[in-house]
Amino acid sequence: MPNYSSVEVRARVVTLWESGLSYREIADQINLSKSQVHYWITRWRTENEDTALKTKRKPGPNFKITGMENRK
Repeated sequence: MPNYSSVEVRARVVTLWESGLSYREIADQINLSKSQVHYWITRWRTENEDTALKTKRKPGPNFKITGMENRK
């Protein structure tokens, strides 16, 4: 598959699923794991359409590099 963005790949997963392909067929066609296909389709079905395909922010602290940390 050409180098598409993550959102484009996720949208393709949903499109293929809506056309009747199984999780395994989609996974094989797009070169993803079956569990990843299941994850994106589940998100698509349960979340707001605008946010379902976007990458969720990972939890954790936001570190900022200050002028002092940048010096060696």
